[in-house]
Amino acid sequence: MKIKPIGNRVLLKPVEKKSRTESGIYIPSSGDDFDNLGRIIEVGGDVTKVSLGDTVVYSKFSSTEVSDSTKKLLIVEEKEILAIVKEEE
Repeated sequence: MKIKPIGNRVLLKPVEKKSRTESGIYIPSSGDDFDNLGRIIEVGGDVTKVSLGDTVVYSKFSSTEVSDSTKKLLIVEEKEILAIVKEEE
């Protein structure tokens, strides 16, 4: 099943929160600890401020959960996206 959001909505895949040690080793968290981070995998036609592949922080209670038989996905309105996350180097 392919899900394509309409209007100003985006489809997100939740990103698991990871901790990083001082030496740079990532330690994944346990369970469903997602910390409101998601990677954009589809965008609606009216979306202008974010794009495919962006990792974003979204408002906690603003999403609608859907699933495509294999994974949990979220639909969020663009106005509910609070920030774009950039990896530090």
